[in-house]
Amino acid sequence: METQDFYDAARHGDTEAVRLFIEAGMDPNKQARYGFPPLIGASYYGATEIVDMLLDAGSNPNVQGNRGETALRFAASEGHDSIVALLLQFGADPNIEQREGRTALMGAALGGHVDVIERLLDAGADPLVRSEEGETARSIAQAQGHKEANRILMCAAEEQKDNSAG
Repeated sequence: METQDFYDAARHGDTEAVRLFIEAGMDPNKQARYGFPPLIGASYYGATEIVDMLLDAGSNPNVQGNRGETALRFAASEGHDSIVALLLQFGADPNIEQREGRTALMGAALGGHVDVIERLLDAGADPLVRSEEGETARSIAQAQGHKEANRILMCAAEEQKDNSAG
């Protein structure tokens, strides 16, 4: 059995195959051929049941791909709120930056996923973080025309600035 097969089963939502890989002792944190572990594949493709299985089997909720991507970043970018909630419940850090300095909050802002944005902010995501290009989650939402996301992020940024000053 290969890690790539484990990853493919996870991203395709094949619960029986994933269960067999876990029972066979395959490492759920090991990267497959293109640098992604099974948890990232399942999170990106919205396979909630698989994400739950992998986390229960000991998958690290902060495991990173070869460019620093996390399962939380992918789930947030795709608007998979239930997966974001699971990952946070298992200890995912909402402020991990991938190689370009992008965070899960920035991914949610890009897609205008308001529920995910609110969940990440409630979990402590920093709305003031800047990517290497100088973008914030708010500037990304604004550039994409996501008015409600922009409003929420503006309020969160102001609140954080006020709390830092006080």
